[in-house]
Amino acid sequence: MSALPLRFVWKPQKLTNAKWRLGLFALQRTRKGSEVVVNRQTDGLRRQLKISAVFLSVRGLVVWSVSLAVVGYLSAAVLLYSTQSRQPHNQVAFTDIVFPWRWSELHRLRGATFLAQADDKLAAGDIGGALPLLRIGVAKLPSDWEHRHILAQLYTLMRAPAAAHKLVFEGFAHGYPDLERLRALQRIMADSDSPELQERFLTLAREAHARADGPAADLRQIHIWRVQLLLSQDRPDEAVALAREAFSPDDANLRMSLIRAALKRDDRAEAVRLCAEWAAAAPDDPVMLFYVAAIHAETGDRAGLHANVRRLRELNPLDRRVIGQGVQLYLQAGMEERAKELLEEGFLWFSSERKALESWLPLIAARENEALLLRIEEVMTDHGFDTTDALLWRLHVRILRREWARAADLAGLLAGRVDKLEPTQKSVFELSEALVNACVDGGGGTQQQLVTLFRSPRYRMSSLRLVIEGLLAAGRAETAREIATLGRGHFPESTELAELTARIDQRLAEAAAARPAAPAPAETVPTYDDAGALLAEVDRLVAAKQGAEALRLIATTRRQAPSWWPAAQEPVARRELTLLAETGDLSMLQLRVREYLRGEPARRATLLELAARWHAADQPKAALLAVREVLKLAPDDTAALNLQKTWDPAPTPAPTPAPATKPAEAGAATETPPAVVAPTS
Repeated sequence: MSALPLRFVWKPQKLTNAKWRLGLFALQRTRKGSEVVVNRQTDGLRRQLKISAVFLSVRGLVVWSVSLAVVGYLSAAVLLYSTQSRQPHNQVAFTDIVFPWRWSELHRLRGATFLAQADDKLAAGDIGGALPLLRIGVAKLPSDWEHRHILAQLYTLMRAPAAAHKLVFEGFAHGYPDLERLRALQRIMADSDSPELQERFLTLAREAHARADGPAADLRQIHIWRVQLLLSQDRPDEAVALAREAFSPDDANLRMSLIRAALKRDDRAEAVRLCAEWAAAAPDDPVMLFYVAAIHAETGDRAGLHANVRRLRELNPLDRRVIGQGVQLYLQAGMEERAKELLEEGFLWFSSERKALESWLPLIAARENEALLLRIEEVMTDHGFDTTDALLWRLHVRILRREWARAADLAGLLAGRVDKLEPTQKSVFELSEALVNACVDGGGGTQQQLVTLFRSPRYRMSSLRLVIEGLLAAGRAETAREIATLGRGHFPESTELAELTARIDQRLAEAAAARPAAPAPAETVPTYDDAGALLAEVDRLVAAKQGAEALRLIATTRRQAPSWWPAAQEPVARRELTLLAETGDLSMLQLRVREYLRGEPARRATLLELAARWHAADQPKAALLAVREVLKLAPDDTAALNLQKTWDPAPTPAPTPAPATKPAEAGAATETPPAVVAPTS
């Protein structure tokens, strides 16, 4: 069978007995009435259709192909835009999808859309709903430092500090934030209580600043933080070298660095000489006056301290900060009468200003002087101000003095006001009362009540330090150890917490050594030659429904620490976790889960498999505990997020910690207050 003759032409042209269709093809037919010569090989179809040839226009093919491609392209663009435009706060325009040269912006615009949606969730208090939107948005728009900071704050509140630090570090590869944002990020890094992490943060910030050619004021602030960090690490020589390189000879920051470095080296004569040199160069500089006054208080130069405070009052008669910080310095130097005189002078100027009176409370509480706090409370009462803050700071002072019985009396007085307390005040009182009760009463109920408060990520490192030191002073080392263990999960990088834990362990060891030796047990615990023998015995006890005995065997072997124990830890830990989940001992389970997760990252997947089994075995609390511990280490773990969504579809928003100006919440009462006039930065 022969095919119809197909002929290609560039464009439609005039043909005999043919009509072009759609500018694409034409069918040429035989003329009507003419005789068609057909041989034996002529196709029957051709003879039936009376077609002599088919003509195709190459130009028509090109035009139609291009037209169909354009129509398909625009249809797909319309469909994509229709889908995208349904999202709230859509930032993607139709032209961004249609024009190829706009495609590079799509990723950024979609990120901006997700971040705007996250802002709505945050405004509505839906932190659980905002978190995934922030993660996606920051990943698509990594240069958005505002939302990167918000996400880092949420990670910090969730006590996932490793994720927060990683997020901050990765941000410097995508740009440099403004100084205000940099200050906020630096506070997050300072909360880690890890000099190594803080040093890395400052290094990355300095490099990003150089790439962005940032403002000189920003670089100056980075140098100030770096000098302070070096001094806090007892590295005065390095601090001085950096200060001399970064600051001009008459810069206040250089002078402060040199003075502080001299004190770090115990060279008080040099510190005094530097103070005198600075005073001669700038006799009425408020920064100099306050800083040198603080040095006089530290070195015991009472005359110099008094002269500087009086000069500050002459220069700043309407600055209430001079009163509070002057009183604090007088108390630091043991000049209580001068402190009383200055406070009374302050009442003449500011007794009708509630904010002024409240601002003096933490400064005086830092010196543990309850008498002056009581005097402020009397003035507040005379003017009809609420005295709850004054009572809370007095309670804080009694806790610092370890006056547990008197603290319990004051806590009882505050308990009558608990319904009228603001949320922040209630959080402060709750922790203070639990600490006092635990120190006064050694019963298990009061101890457990205090431990329970630290199971949630509510408190800062300063609160943890206050509680642990108070418990140690009251002889409650066991409770302190349990709280320190919980704290390690919240502050894994904290060097201070590691030191506190070592102190607790030493105290417990001393107490154990002081106790008379217990009589030898009637039966000795068997020892095993290898891990296989121990695992076989544990499995036998589990099969015999003797879970408590299996746990005892594991704990005993852990204390014995045989040579083969490191190789057996992982399989033994899996069995121990399952047994603890069955017993419902969530406190011990949480401790062992955190120990287990400190190993290889692959253990996260293993733990999630165990959690799935626990949930199927009607142990939902244990399963959800394991998932949450995984998310603390890896907030982006997809498997853990899916399990949490399934098992806990409406997670409770992370609680907001109390501000640092409250007594039991942060270091306002135990740290040096800011200068009367902030140092140049």
